[in-house]
Amino acid sequence: KMYSICIIFGAFGAGCMFQSNQSAAALMNSFSIPVNLTGIVLAILVAGVIIGGIKRIGQVASKVAPFMCIIYVAAALIICIINIQKLPEVIGIILTDAFTGKAAAGGAIGTVMLMGIRRAVFSNEAGLGSASIAHAAVKTDYPVREGIVAAMGPLIDTLVVCTATASVIIMAGLYGDAAANMEGIQLTTTAFDSFFPGFGKYFISLSVFLFAF
Repeated sequence: KMYSICIIFGAFGAGCMFQSNQSAAALMNSFSIPVNLTGIVLAILVAGVIIGGIKRIGQVASKVAPFMCIIYVAAALIICIINIQKLPEVIGIILTDAFTGKAAAGGAIGTVMLMGIRRAVFSNEAGLGSASIAHAAVKTDYPVREGIVAAMGPLIDTLVVCTATASVIIMAGLYGDAAANMEGIQLTTTAFDSFFPGFGKYFISLSVFLFAF
């Protein structure tokens, strides 16, 4: 009962706001589509799925999410392979910045820690707390198997997708002062677009919309 109450307030308060916001921002920046229109279309599409119940939610999610994730990671890997000579430098920048005094001070003060917690919460459904709804609906004779599936979500999302995104952004040189005026989805779109002109604008905007959906 306590979980149900918390997830209701979470859903109304923040559950869908970050995803829909990033989706609307991407479509606005790339195609000048009004943010209100994106919100209305998302609401209609989501309502069409939710009304069908947990089975339809599972069917749609199982088709849309893996497809978008595979294409996204594949594109990032292709960029990394094409620019493989830059890979040691990328890893070096990540490791160097992680262990600088500035990073340690930021973590101690709490600014970086709060940002990290916020990113962890919104990077996947496990962080948000709503993933357990989908996993609880699965019919299985061995719950441990579903637990392993549940653990794979944050693993793929955080270690694979986030690392791939960070690598592309750093290879594009869009970090530090170079990215002072950009953040969120605009930064990712610009990074991908610098390697595959048009890809960032069209595909990243589409994928973010589908991920939000």
